[in-house]
Amino acid sequence: MTHSIVMKKLLLFLFLSLGLTSISYGGVYDNWPDDSICAWLKQKPAHEGYQTEAQSRGICGFLSSVQTQIEWVDGLYAKSIADEFKVLSKDFSKPGDSGRSMIIPLGSGDFSGDGVPEIVYGISYWDLKRGSQIKPIFITNTPGEGLSLFPPIMDVVPYVGETRDFIIEDLNGDGINDIFIADHGPDYDPFPGAQNLLILSAPNGKFINATLNLPQISDFSHGVTSGDIDSDGDIDLFVTQNGANFNIPHYFLLNDGKGKLTKVPDGKLLDKSLSFLSKTSDRKRRNFYFDAGLEFVDDDEKLDLILLSGKLQGAENNRIVFGSNSGFKLNNAIELQPGRFNSRSMGVNYLLADIDDDGDKDILLLHATSSGHSWGGADLQVLIQEENRKFIDKSDFYFPGVVFDYGTWGMYLNLVDLNNDDRKDLVITAFNGIEDPKKQGDKKSIPKVFIRQNDGSFRPLENDLLTGGQKYTLAAIYPIDIDNDGEIELVAHKNSKGGFTIQVVELTTNKEESMYSPSAAVISSPLFDGRYSFTLSRYNENEGSKRLGSGYIEINNGIMTVAKEGRTLDTGSIELYDSFEGQIDKKGNIMGSLKISVLFGDESTPSVDLNGSIDIQLQGELDHYYDVILKLGKKE
Repeated sequence: MTHSIVMKKLLLFLFLSLGLTSISYGGVYDNWPDDSICAWLKQKPAHEGYQTEAQSRGICGFLSSVQTQIEWVDGLYAKSIADEFKVLSKDFSKPGDSGRSMIIPLGSGDFSGDGVPEIVYGISYWDLKRGSQIKPIFITNTPGEGLSLFPPIMDVVPYVGETRDFIIEDLNGDGINDIFIADHGPDYDPFPGAQNLLILSAPNGKFINATLNLPQISDFSHGVTSGDIDSDGDIDLFVTQNGANFNIPHYFLLNDGKGKLTKVPDGKLLDKSLSFLSKTSDRKRRNFYFDAGLEFVDDDEKLDLILLSGKLQGAENNRIVFGSNSGFKLNNAIELQPGRFNSRSMGVNYLLADIDDDGDKDILLLHATSSGHSWGGADLQVLIQEENRKFIDKSDFYFPGVVFDYGTWGMYLNLVDLNNDDRKDLVITAFNGIEDPKKQGDKKSIPKVFIRQNDGSFRPLENDLLTGGQKYTLAAIYPIDIDNDGEIELVAHKNSKGGFTIQVVELTTNKEESMYSPSAAVISSPLFDGRYSFTLSRYNENEGSKRLGSGYIEINNGIMTVAKEGRTLDTGSIELYDSFEGQIDKKGNIMGSLKISVLFGDESTPSVDLNGSIDIQLQGELDHYYDVILKLGKKE
């Protein structure tokens, strides 16, 4: 009898446990990477646990329904696009350094005092694991002459490692901008760090390398912000860390007014409990700050500290530490809502502005998330300060549907009136541009420009309106009055072989004077109909040509397709050839496109435009390093 009762209780317990586990998945998949969740969901699409986890993370296509809310707009167009100035990475590299260069947009500021801003870029060889040694690039514009290097700084700037963040301010009190560059060094294990850089203005329009005015620390400085922390009338700095050495805290640098910056003792201004990185049991990092900001957020006229983090890699969401007479203390900190990526979010930048025009400061936050094996995506979060220090998330009103879990993540946010309607529009500055090589298939690239509407919300501008319908990359878009004519231009770069080309996009609200038109189509002709063999290769000037595959192209009424039989591809599925689209006209001119990976083991398949003629090879730029070449054989 007792044995029977025990067995019944045990069976009842097991039944209830199984019933509970069939509906509760909290925490079960916390340590599973995104690609594992998506892989299992593909195998078992009806599995409630995988569905719930994917939806909570916004992965595996679960953001697509949100994005259907997006209302794309026009009304702003490219009037002209000029390739003004080409930079070759090798020209600024330490002898012996070479690799696949990555261009890092840093910012702009007037260093010459003529009212025209100079533009600053960093460069690194991202595949050079020992780290790069390349000079930052300072570019100026001379009206009537165009873009050129800015000699007063280029003559003194040293080689640096990985330029990660910057401050352009008057740090030595002479009325001319100076620059501090946060350099975190090689982004590979063991993450040794690097010395930060300081360039100060000097008399007679000159500049000096004043790095010795900084603490001599080799650290992994990932972010920097500025403000008058000690209320003595000069600009001080706060530097965040993001490396493997947890003994180096985030720290303040106090300015003596002449550009000499001294490290504040640990714990004096920022609580030690907020200063040091440490790991949690689930391998996330406490006090992990991607970047930071010093702002007057509330109504007490004391600087507040915004700390950008997120539970994608950190143990906390974004935080604000409200300032007090004794500094920045844990008991004055609040944690902000995580945004639409939820626990898969990372705050990468922000703007403070009175978004709802009620007289106080609101916060616009840019979030990234996990995109396969790297960061990616974009979520624009708006936190409205409805009461002092109390924020309400109104992202769905201001940016309806603007949540992308793919594509290149953004770096900076810019609010500026682009279309002269007295409303500030939004521009995202990102590594990659409108033709984003990390976008997924036919999905639209992350928009880079958002036009503010009559109701106060923002709507994304159709990307191709800014390129004239042509295949410009337009990366690192900055809204600047580059020629001091009172009108805002978009200064961007286009990746090119071994470096990049600076472009200036002149804007117009008049479609009739814009350069936009649907992409010019080749008028198909049956003159060259037939079957042709082809070889497919990748090409780089340093390593030459590497054959990737072969097959046959069939032309029918001028429409080109890849035949199903006899095709090979070493770097991916032969089904990628099904994405090939091409047309040939009566003169033999060919326009085509193909989604392809040129590297072994690379799962990304960006689309490349292949142009040429029947007599010469078809060629297109895949990225700033590789071209894709399709060479036709003779007609069979």
